[in-house]
Amino acid sequence: MTPSVALIGYRGTGKSTVGALLARRLELPLVDTDRLVESRFGESIASIFARGGEELFRNRETDALRSLLESPEPRVVACGGGIILRRENRDALQKLAPGRVFLLTASAEVIARRIVGDAQSGQTRPPLTDLSFDEEIREVLRKRDPLYREAADHLIRTEEKKPAEIAEEICRLL
Repeated sequence: MTPSVALIGYRGTGKSTVGALLARRLELPLVDTDRLVESRFGESIASIFARGGEELFRNRETDALRSLLESPEPRVVACGGGIILRRENRDALQKLAPGRVFLLTASAEVIARRIVGDAQSGQTRPPLTDLSFDEEIREVLRKRDPLYREAADHLIRTEEKKPAEIAEEICRLL
């Protein structure tokens, strides 16, 4: 059986858009871990953060990721940006998609531009720090980059590529 494919990276790097294209190309279902958390627990991410903070959200995210390991069917998994913060999640990604974890990257400036251009992003994803928007992106990227790289089997720069080109590049690497 073909293993799953997992897309990781900071928000705004193209995981959801590329994931949808990749799922169509590979004829696999797409699972977005943020949407999975919301459906499993019947609550929006913003509501989870407001009620129990980041810790509650990360617990639910880990639970949702573990649930994917219970079913052997392959899929394309577009992961929330912070899924790599926990060692158990990084290990679970390697079990779920051995050799097929793709880190999508972009500069902080490109990420900021993309997030600003995505009206839904600001509504569904609360700030993670008390820093300004641009400072938060740079600081969170700095802290997460080593974890992203540890979890990834492949790194794809998305800055100057269209989503279809990124999906094609991933297909060539599979």
